[in-house]
Amino acid sequence: MGLVMIRVALVSAAISLAVIPHALSQTAVSQQDMANIVYRYRQNYHGASTELQKTAQRIMRKESICGIGSYEAVNWYGVVIDVRSTKEGKAGLSVNAGEFKLVPFDGFFGDSNFVDSTSPIYQSLLSLKKGDKVAFHGVFHKSDKDCFREMSLTENGSMTSPDFIFDFKAVIPYH
Repeated sequence: MGLVMIRVALVSAAISLAVIPHALSQTAVSQQDMANIVYRYRQNYHGASTELQKTAQRIMRKESICGIGSYEAVNWYGVVIDVRSTKEGKAGLSVNAGEFKLVPFDGFFGDSNFVDSTSPIYQSLLSLKKGDKVAFHGVFHKSDKDCFREMSLTENGSMTSPDFIFDFKAVIPYH
């Protein structure tokens, strides 16, 4: 179902592409490629009969993601899950991107990627709410375990409902 949502979003938001300013990277991650990887290894994980086979699926997913060759996502689409603020007034955006979620990171030692109120993207987050459709671009965080940093506490969570840490660089609503 997630793959269908992405395809519909790509067609219905084609006009919005020109609105997001970006330097189009030749090596940017394709949203469809990423969704296909997550979907394929989720299915394989569910079909694995032993814990070792399940862990092997995570390792193979990592290799496939790393094979993409970029951490940059350009002209992606999704649905807002949450827009929240920290006690410091920074903003965090979570987006359902089809087969996975893109989320902010608020570390214990100040290593947060929440958006500062002085950032240009902060203004675009002010009008967003849960359920809004958005077009965006940004960057994944690097990870030795999953290639793109993933926040689930368990392997099962990582493989069945992954939450990837993502720095949003531009976000606009679309209809």
